[in-house]
Amino acid sequence: MKVSKYFVIACTALMVSACADEVKDIIAPETPKEEGSKEESSEVAEMIPVTVTVGESSSRISHTDNGNTITVAWEANDVIYLGNPEGITTETFINAENSGFSTLTIDENSISSDKKTASFTGKIPSSLIGKTLLAFYGSAEKLKVSNSQVIMDFTQQTQSEDGLAHLKGYDLMSATVENYDGSSQINLQFKHEGAILKVSFSGLPADGTVSKVVLNLPDGSNDFVTSKTFGTNGVATNGATTNSFELNVSSNYDAVFTLCPITFSSDMNVTVPVTKASGIYSYESAALATSGVTLAEGTYNKVNGGALTVNNELEGAGTEASPYIIDNVDKFNKIADATDAYYTITQDMDFTGVTFTPISTFSGTLDGNGKTISNLTFTVGDGNRGIFAVNNGTIKSLNVTGATLTKNGSLDNNGGTGILVGVNNNKISNCVINSSSLNATLNSTTTDTGIGLLCGRNNESSIISESTVNGGNITIQGTNPSNIGGLVGYNYKGEIEFSFVKQHPSNTEITNITYTSSGSSANIGGLIGCIYGCKIKGCSANININTSNAQVALKIAGLIGDAFTKWDATATIEGCYAVGNLTFNTTQTYGGFAGSLGGAGAKTLKNCYTSVTCSPKTDHAFTGSSPQAVTATDCYFIKGTQSEDLSIANVVSSTVDNLKSKLSTFNNLRWDNYEFAIGSTDAEPLIIQKKQ
Repeated sequence: MKVSKYFVIACTALMVSACADEVKDIIAPETPKEEGSKEESSEVAEMIPVTVTVGESSSRISHTDNGNTITVAWEANDVIYLGNPEGITTETFINAENSGFSTLTIDENSISSDKKTASFTGKIPSSLIGKTLLAFYGSAEKLKVSNSQVIMDFTQQTQSEDGLAHLKGYDLMSATVENYDGSSQINLQFKHEGAILKVSFSGLPADGTVSKVVLNLPDGSNDFVTSKTFGTNGVATNGATTNSFELNVSSNYDAVFTLCPITFSSDMNVTVPVTKASGIYSYESAALATSGVTLAEGTYNKVNGGALTVNNELEGAGTEASPYIIDNVDKFNKIADATDAYYTITQDMDFTGVTFTPISTFSGTLDGNGKTISNLTFTVGDGNRGIFAVNNGTIKSLNVTGATLTKNGSLDNNGGTGILVGVNNNKISNCVINSSSLNATLNSTTTDTGIGLLCGRNNESSIISESTVNGGNITIQGTNPSNIGGLVGYNYKGEIEFSFVKQHPSNTEITNITYTSSGSSANIGGLIGCIYGCKIKGCSANININTSNAQVALKIAGLIGDAFTKWDATATIEGCYAVGNLTFNTTQTYGGFAGSLGGAGAKTLKNCYTSVTCSPKTDHAFTGSSPQAVTATDCYFIKGTQSEDLSIANVVSSTVDNLKSKLSTFNNLRWDNYEFAIGSTDAEPLIIQKKQ
């Protein structure tokens, strides 16, 4: 990034006098001119032709910075606004026909040789005779008329690419003519309403983009004026004040602020946010000696901010009311320093080349704000592992794209490994895993463990809601038995709702699970590897599972690998479906929906379907082993057949068209925010979507 030697900052109300030939040793703004063309009012009332001559002591300022001076000059296309806002109640721009003001254009032939005086011509309504005339020079986009007032807004200043030309929008000048007598010749002496402040500094990095420069005062020092209001008599009052003022800039030229006249009550500093792929980094100056300094109307002032340095401390207090702000990868890594606090992510972050250490146990609240952390790569050993190894808190609205997690070693008993969370003991919601990979080599014997792209194991009384895996890969080998799912590996009495394993929306990528172990059994499901008591609602999986090279006993299925439930637990699965492909060894147990629905614990299925292509066998279209204690309502399979000895009442064969005809039946579930709809392809006849 190429950054000019000087960044110039333009303050709230740009006010420079015609004689501004000297520069004060604090700040430098420049005066902008407004170009505008207001259509004359329709001639309902008699119009008076007028010529307004502006004297030398109040001419506009040209925007040429000659070292320590700013020259004074009128230019072609300059305009002024003349009128009175009385009776105007609807907010409108000053150059609008119904604003109460007429636009007067410059007579180019009237510009003096030194460009300090000029005349403007136009027409004003005769109804203004006897009233006070108000005149303004400044940007029509910044001057508004409302409630019999003229308002100049000095916030949201944006510097144009041609350097200082943007200042004409804020070079506000005002004048009044009391008791206008109807004359066609009017002489004005404008009064500048602002001052210019120029700040120079150095020290910005070359590998980022600058989009704004911010002036900061300590809390409580609200010296910056955000607007100025003029009444029908021309008397001006200041609007709200603030302790921070910013200018939108480009990284390739200086920046200049326009400010209302000000006497600083304290020292000021400058902040420049620099945007990199890895987030936003705040570069700050030391305190500048501005306390007691006055910026007067029509003056050009400078200050040297010195070298800026990065400040990467966390903003906020870490509380619910004031969470820590995470806007770059280095701050994200600081979550490990306070794992019970509140955090909000405000910026997408690319972890390419960044060393990341997983957060062991998280008990706070992380709001991802829909932002994305991408290209995070990490390798882990034994134990629970993930970006968050164990979640005892709340993680919501976080997107993870292009992550690669490699696990070498064993899992803890009752443990898990997932890209986002290893073991969830509380709540995960609205999180997305895009195009990410989990590769595991498991080398020891443990029990009831889980591996999933979102979460490894979801425990009792915990909930995963509205979370999605879009494409990705799980590759497992080694000798450690486990439960493997596209979303969650093992769900132990937890709840999962409205969560999906989908084809990536931007391409044809479908999540793939490949299991090649020759020494250990496993349960593998497109959504969940294994459940033990649970409530699963409104979930689906579009999956490719390949276990053909694994010479071990496996249970694999499009949705749930093993739904074997003992007497002390119950399982409810409603409004769920699976599509995709299963490729397996003929000795393995497979099912289009569930590999197993055994055990004495009650299992309730309602409004579910499967359309999975199974190879090389096709006779377990819904379940792959003897079902027990299953109550099913309106459940269907489209592809393959179901062996009679494994049949379940009310689980029947269907066609694509027949299933589509049952849309209203599926929507008898009456979910609050989701519904079934007809899919766009026959591969997914019914889909789950948010209500339209």
